[in-house]
Amino acid sequence: MITEYKTFATVLQQKDDHAQIEEAILKIPKVLEENQRLKEEIQSLKIWQSVLQNIQLTAPREFILQNKCQLLCFNGLEAVISIPTEGCGTQAQKKSSSIEAAFRMVVGQPVKVRFRFIANP
Repeated sequence: MITEYKTFATVLQQKDDHAQIEEAILKIPKVLEENQRLKEEIQSLKIWQSVLQNIQLTAPREFILQNKCQLLCFNGLEAVISIPTEGCGTQAQKKSSSIEAAFRMVVGQPVKVRFRFIANP
């Protein structure tokens, strides 16, 4: 009969391993939450790319691209798009109906577009 002898170092290592496992288990909800957030962000980016491709008029698309406007948030009913200067607000509003039409084509329902001044998106 062979008996396994545990040294003090082995016992300490096992305790350390258990602590690391417990720590990893406690992190699971945060990791799952972060994964969900990333999935939603990727989905929003895909929608934004589709919207840009579906804008029917050249001027609104050029305005968005030239001003490096970004989709800040999208909840399915409302989209918030960044504008680089407050002075772009009036010009952006003139383009909003074309952008809303593109959102409607992509998501299949009306979407209200709002613009927000963000200095460095």
